[in-house]
Amino acid sequence: MAAGGLTRSVGVLYDLDDVRDVADVGGTLAVATDLGVLLFADEAAPPTRVLNALPSPDVRALAATVDGALVVGTLAGVVQLRGGVAEPLGAPPVGELVALEATTDGALWACGSVGLARRVDGEWQTFGEPFECTGLWPSPEERLWVGGTRGLIYLDQGDVIREHGETSGLPGGYVRGVVPMGGGRAMALVQGPSDAWLAYYDTERWFSYTAPGLDRRAIALERLGGDAILVTPDHAFVIRDAARSTGVPLHPLAHGDRGQSVAYRARLGGAREHAARTSRPAVSLASIPANAPTLLAPGFGVAHLARVGDAIALARSLGDRVIVADRNRGVVALRASGLGARMTSRSLVADRDLQIAQDARGRAHVIDGLGRVGAWDGDAFARVAPPADARLHAIASGPRGVYAAATVPDDPTALRVYRREGDAWAIVLERRVPAEDAEPSAAAEPGPGATPSATGSAASSGPAASAGSARSTAGSAGAPGSTAAATAAPATSSEPTTGDAAPAALTLVALPFLGVANDETAWVALRARDRGRERAFGVVQLDPRSDDVLHHHAGRPAGGRGALQLPDEVTGIDLGQEGFAWFGSVVGAVRIGNFQSVTFGEARGVRGEVVSDVLVGAANKVWVAAAEGPGYYFRQTFEFRMPQAVRDARPLALALDAQGHVWGAGPRGLVRYDGSDWLVIGEGSSLPTTDLVDVETDAEGRLWILARDRVLVLGPGRRVE
Repeated sequence: MAAGGLTRSVGVLYDLDDVRDVADVGGTLAVATDLGVLLFADEAAPPTRVLNALPSPDVRALAATVDGALVVGTLAGVVQLRGGVAEPLGAPPVGELVALEATTDGALWACGSVGLARRVDGEWQTFGEPFECTGLWPSPEERLWVGGTRGLIYLDQGDVIREHGETSGLPGGYVRGVVPMGGGRAMALVQGPSDAWLAYYDTERWFSYTAPGLDRRAIALERLGGDAILVTPDHAFVIRDAARSTGVPLHPLAHGDRGQSVAYRARLGGAREHAARTSRPAVSLASIPANAPTLLAPGFGVAHLARVGDAIALARSLGDRVIVADRNRGVVALRASGLGARMTSRSLVADRDLQIAQDARGRAHVIDGLGRVGAWDGDAFARVAPPADARLHAIASGPRGVYAAATVPDDPTALRVYRREGDAWAIVLERRVPAEDAEPSAAAEPGPGATPSATGSAASSGPAASAGSARSTAGSAGAPGSTAAATAAPATSSEPTTGDAAPAALTLVALPFLGVANDETAWVALRARDRGRERAFGVVQLDPRSDDVLHHHAGRPAGGRGALQLPDEVTGIDLGQEGFAWFGSVVGAVRIGNFQSVTFGEARGVRGEVVSDVLVGAANKVWVAAAEGPGYYFRQTFEFRMPQAVRDARPLALALDAQGHVWGAGPRGLVRYDGSDWLVIGEGSSLPTTDLVDVETDAEGRLWILARDRVLVLGPGRRVE
């Protein structure tokens, strides 16, 4: 996309599900993820997420039985699903589970970090010696190839194992994929620490190959019809024998000696100690050395087949198709006729705002509608492990990196704020929000200089116009500094009391957004169950150095000593103006600070009154996304004189980049203000959609844009020559 003399790459994200495996059960595609199983009845329909019947939500592997059942392997054991009924199958003795395979003879195979196991007649038994397994691939002759980190084994008739390693001609030990070709023949993708090879076994010896000029990481090798498919992070290549291929010949590198595989009978039974499995990053195929031998190897050719994604992490053969998992972009079926429709869970585009937070290194983090956090690793989000006993709801940047607001499933009255420290979450504070008094008490008095009309407003009667940006610019890159959160001095106390007993606490349902000031004071928006109904309930202000809970919300009492009036439904926070917190609401922009809550509606110059987002920009200009277009508050007055094209764009969300430019997103595209000129990026631009909901920026210069059905990632701008 070109804008303002710069070009930006445009990427598209849909979900944060980490895909581990796929299976086909009666025409339904089952996808194993880190949060249950997704069932796609067809490519056009949204998936069903299966969680309740599983011993653990962390699903590692799937298999489909010949009689139509789905076998699901989780972190806590294996179950078989049939007709909505879950049958426990126990935990196979393989350590950390890697793969499952149901064979036509009724056996169920499992492999993992400490070896291979087989389930026959309702019992699991270990099969063979301990080894670290990487996958299972059934062959047309009803045998099984098993990959490991030190080579391959072929399960022949009965309990016979034929072992293939580097000493028998396999060029690398770590097996990434196998395409069985029948009659004991196979092609494999193997790798060492720095190089990968294609290898072919003709039943007597191994031959190793590379693809000239293919300088891409080799992710997987799978079957599509009678061909082998080599998958890289973004493309698929078809490998055929030389007689059928029109592509570039594979270059043979070496061969092994005849008959070097080791055959022996498997030792059965016995439990094994658990061990974590090795995950080796993919590497490029080996280059051709100058002194490569010329040999009479079987001929193969490789040709480009299709661009299949942007960050491919997994590929699996299922009948007449290869299912490819593209990180944060769902799964897609590759057939001989081409690519099918992309199938996604769309967790990143749930009905909420987009929240981007940055750690101390400037790396962007996101949270999806299921409370999962991901860290950007250059082309996709990598999942971040959550706290063990909390449910994350919102994230924000703060003085020491990424912060998160969480509820506690075992105690729905508890609220926690965490800080990301290395690979773990540290608790900054934990509080409970007292419930309101049964009997109203005196409302908080106006602070110095406030007028009665400036001290809050009644509870809003309906939802906000749109989800705003849950932003805390204090302590983040490119934003004006803020030495402290807005503080509230005590006026008339409105603390609820119930005799000598502690006041009851609110039952928390969700925490829509979080803001963190430079002193780690946290501002957390609440949704709570109050007198039998669930509703928005304002914002709490929490200082880690104090036990006080200041609950700013509408009605009486305001909630806690020093708390102020605030509409219950607010749409984001900005802490970029020293000493103040700004919020958007349906009755205008609301500012808390200097012992006051001041609402800026129509009477104070906000056109249309409804404010969906607020932003503290350069020179302490406070920008608002109002019903009648964008404007800003500067030197105690609002300015709404914008170009007609900008007013027509009606941005609903605002963001500030590291250069101090203001960005706005709405249903008619993007707008940008560079301090002197406006740019409108709307219909006819290179954006894949202009129906936008939210926009955020990060320290690396990327724009993160929430659309109705996806998240757009606009790369850092590059100057157009």
